[in-house]
Amino acid sequence: MFPHAMTFGRCSGFLDPGEPTLQVHPRKVWGVSVIPGGERVPYVSSMTSPNEPAGLLEMAVDATPASRDRFVDFARALSIAVVVAWHTVFSLTQWRNGTVVMPNPIDSIPFGGLATWLLQIMPVFFIVGGFTSYRGVATKAPGQFLRERLQRLARPVLGFAGVIVCLEAGLRLVGGPGFLEMGHLVLVPLWFLGFYAICIAAAPITVRWHRRRPLTTIVTLAAVVAAGDLLRFAGGVPLAGYLTSAVVFIICHQIGYFYADGSLLAAGRRVWLGLTALGLVALALLTALGPYPTSMVATNASRISNMSPANLTIVALAVLQTGVLMLAREGVLRWLQRRRVWMAVVAINVYAMTIYLYHGLAYALLFAGAWEIGFRPRDPNLDWWMLRPVWAVLVLLAVGVAVRLFGRIERPALNSAQSIR
Repeated sequence: MFPHAMTFGRCSGFLDPGEPTLQVHPRKVWGVSVIPGGERVPYVSSMTSPNEPAGLLEMAVDATPASRDRFVDFARALSIAVVVAWHTVFSLTQWRNGTVVMPNPIDSIPFGGLATWLLQIMPVFFIVGGFTSYRGVATKAPGQFLRERLQRLARPVLGFAGVIVCLEAGLRLVGGPGFLEMGHLVLVPLWFLGFYAICIAAAPITVRWHRRRPLTTIVTLAAVVAAGDLLRFAGGVPLAGYLTSAVVFIICHQIGYFYADGSLLAAGRRVWLGLTALGLVALALLTALGPYPTSMVATNASRISNMSPANLTIVALAVLQTGVLMLAREGVLRWLQRRRVWMAVVAINVYAMTIYLYHGLAYALLFAGAWEIGFRPRDPNLDWWMLRPVWAVLVLLAVGVAVRLFGRIERPALNSAQSIR
């Protein structure tokens, strides 16, 4: 560890791991006061931003305390990476009747629906958020917690909205199609962030529920989802889907509390195997006997989407993925000791919100260019599959440009010591 390195403690970012901070000495890096007065500060506030030396990222990696739970950072980075790859590389994007649609080729792949039981990773996104919220509620007054968390969420979202409005106006002025026609491609991240904000707002209450009756809370919320699904599918009340979506993601968020309070870790391998088995059996029964499709992502083969709006299968999926993650945890932690691996995880975490919000916009520009030059796939043929690695590289570069341009909204540049107090 560098003797003058930055702290790598509590993450002040999108999903704050809530780890203890590390006391270090003040130091100026390239004229920037990184640690003001030797006080404790969050590591991400001093990390690389678009105008800072890349060496700060290396310093942050070196300053990682042994007490930090790297697995939380890994789970967050994994969920962001899979979401971006899924939306941009493995969607059969095309213009249809004047709008952009993204039919998923999963239904044309053998056992593709079953693969989504691991690849539909949005529950992990909310589970990690639950870990963060539990730590925040435990250490701050409810008002302070809500103010800080919602402000950190709102800043990049409002910046993204401003960028979209400006680009939309420009596109309309030149007579081109705007983002209203590309809504699903560009704006779908906001759907999940709305529910994430609900989870944060409810955290002071749901943490109290967890402390009093943790398992009863989960079972009761799952029963509410089941009742909502019954009302939606059997009662013909489609608006019930909005209720079930909110409660489903609160359940995922609630699962993160079990990890944050140490009970899930202490439960041991038998419980983790049990969770995996329970999730598998529940998914198998729900998709075989109920109205739910096998795929956890929307496909052309089914008029019902398990995720939008979310239903009882996503609760089972969250249980399954919790078990799988816990079983993999020990091996992943060993892997994260590798410097390059950990640096990649840290880099994603620094700009998690920017990557999540702007990946659709970056992809939309790539898609529009490819469509204009004649690449217009209608089905997942051999050419489409052969070009997937090329698309992956192009998307990675485009997202990198987006982070370079707009990352400062999520991570304002450090102009003075005051800016990081």
